[in-house]
Amino acid sequence: MNDFEKYFNNIKFDENEKKLLTEKLIENIENNKTKNSKKVFKVKKIKFIAIASIMIVLLTGISYASELIRNVIKENINGSETALSKFSKNISYVGITKKSDDWSITITDITGDKSNLLLGIEIKSPKNIKFNNEREYSFEDLDVKFKNNIIESYSLGHAITNLKIIDENTLTGILDFNIFTNDKNSNIKDEIMNINLSGFTDNIFNSEKQIFEPSEELKKVNKKSWKFKNIKLDYDDTSIIINPNDEVEIFKEKAILKSIKISPLSIEVKIEGEATENHHRKPSSRPEAYKDNPFINENMLKGLERNDFCEDELNLKMIDKNGISIDVSDNSGSSCEDKPGFSYMKIIGNTEEVIDISNIDYIEICGKKYYLSDYIK
Repeated sequence: MNDFEKYFNNIKFDENEKKLLTEKLIENIENNKTKNSKKVFKVKKIKFIAIASIMIVLLTGISYASELIRNVIKENINGSETALSKFSKNISYVGITKKSDDWSITITDITGDKSNLLLGIEIKSPKNIKFNNEREYSFEDLDVKFKNNIIESYSLGHAITNLKIIDENTLTGILDFNIFTNDKNSNIKDEIMNINLSGFTDNIFNSEKQIFEPSEELKKVNKKSWKFKNIKLDYDDTSIIINPNDEVEIFKEKAILKSIKISPLSIEVKIEGEATENHHRKPSSRPEAYKDNPFINENMLKGLERNDFCEDELNLKMIDKNGISIDVSDNSGSSCEDKPGFSYMKIIGNTEEVIDISNIDYIEICGKKYYLSDYIK
């Protein structure tokens, strides 16, 4: 046994290969039942199951359950074949399940970068409670704590994206949220996360109370909390970081473009300087950048009213080598500060699908183009 473990541990498998191997082992066990006599099978079955169990434990680090756990993120992310091939190597298997009253929630896999964290989840309901394709499922509260304080902790409610109802009692999806590192040089892989999910709901609108609330069948589970501890952020941040320290114009004043960070999931831009001070009440340098924003008005663009859509001012664009613009209009997670002496703008543009960084030609910010080939050799 010791020799087996010693040599077997030297063989490297990615998480998908582990899953496929596990499935094949179980399939072979089932096939063995029909190919051998009862007397012969009794001996061979025990031996084969023992080897299979050892291999599964060695490969996955967990005991094998009766049902295989999905890799939800791998099954749901979109992108080109090249982009997915590269990115899938940084999706780590988790496979932690919590159960209560015939309900179960599993965190299946995890990935991200220094701005985003993606958790794959699978939710199983009791047989008498059926999931409905017409409803939007979410958690009312998602409380995250990080042991090493490399990442800021926070609480928020959160919808489940990439929602997929596998069968009447099985739902999968992705919890996708922004994170903020306290140290740009820190190694995210050093972090350990504790996460508490609560308030699972299907968001039925109560017209009398004018609020969204869980349906009658989910009111009991809505009161439950699901605590997952010691989840390792075991993925590589493959971001490319550029530090142009270049002068740009925003709000009719000069500012410094400090950094551009590009990952397969997002682009993050940080700007500092006097132009960022009190910038919510300054006239725009480029009103055309706000043309798709239905909430903006002329007074905001002239600096006569507070403008809370300052991220539009940067007119951020990402163009690939085929001249195609990559949509980074989702600015969730962006932040800014306009106090004199401590002001900045940090814009996070999240991509709709996984991108291949090597296929990006240039980034356009405040009307200026920054070609990756000028910074990355």
